[in-house]
Amino acid sequence: MLTSDMVIEWLRFEVPIALRTAFLERDAQIWTQALSTYPGFISKETWFEPATNATIAVIRWESLQHWKSIPRSDLELLDSQMEELLMPVLECKTFEVAESQR
Repeated sequence: MLTSDMVIEWLRFEVPIALRTAFLERDAQIWTQALSTYPGFISKETWFEPATNATIAVIRWESLQHWKSIPRSDLELLDSQMEELLMPVLECKTFEVAESQR
């Protein structure tokens, strides 16, 4: 039985190791800053797998409805602001949090 409505937005990208620092900085300035203004946003982390290009973004939302309420036009605008550091999403998953330790 779920005790939390929280969901995780899990995204996989390939970010060349040489671009990691620049990607992280721009992602924080554009995506993390913008997402933090939407209702239901809890937090965002970016994980890099050592010695590979594998990059995972983990975004926590209070509910699926909060996450999915972001207008597509806003998402497209944020993508365009990433410019040359825009990396295609290779995989997107949704996880329900069974229990939250907030």
